[in-house]
Amino acid sequence: MRSTVTKRPASSTQEGTEAPQKARARVVRVKLKDLEAVLPADQLQPNRGRSGALTGALQQLVWSIKTLYGVPAPSLRLLENDRSTQGISSNPEYLHWLLMRRAAELDRNAGTDAVSQRRE
Repeated sequence: MRSTVTKRPASSTQEGTEAPQKARARVVRVKLKDLEAVLPADQLQPNRGRSGALTGALQQLVWSIKTLYGVPAPSLRLLENDRSTQGISSNPEYLHWLLMRRAAELDRNAGTDAVSQRRE
């Protein structure tokens, strides 16, 4: 038996208006043992069964990625503004930039705790 794939006809558009495109769901097939090997054991939710535990861990991972690990929305907007201002496009480059800013702040504040402790 031969299967055929048919394309949907392009939707007709009225003058000057276009139909909005719907987001397509994508199915990704991954073996459960491969997911279990990658995810830390403490992220798995044991009371939900094997696939439920993985589903919960993946949902948590997606939430963490979308919210930059739970950073409040106003702070997230500031970080995204900094990212676009600096022209940073990749996540590794962005993480490096954030770490370098943190290191610079630690250098700037080095010794201030020691000075305040001596005064007390």
